[in-house]
Amino acid sequence: NSEEDATARDVSERTSSDGTKETTKRSKSRVPKVKLRELLRFAKPLDYLLLSIALVSALGCGACLPAVLVVFADSIQAAGQATAGAFDQSLLNKCANSTAMSEQ
Repeated sequence: NSEEDATARDVSERTSSDGTKETTKRSKSRVPKVKLRELLRFAKPLDYLLLSIALVSALGCGACLPAVLVVFADSIQAAGQATAGAFDQSLLNKCANSTAMSEQ
């Protein structure tokens, strides 16, 4: 099964301008796996700094989605009470403020 997949990837067909099909076979050159230490062996201190900033930024962006979901869920819950006739704007403001304060 994997041999069939590999064969399918190694052979490509294309139609030339005169309408004939051309089949070409690509060579099976494997890309060697590289360890992280080998990948960064020529990195300078600035590279490590930039990678650290990127890591912290990515973690911050990843943490924003759950925070937004909590605020949105509280807002929807407070707005859902409006359909029952018991909507309280101060409750909505309290939910948004408490969530915003707990994230700081």
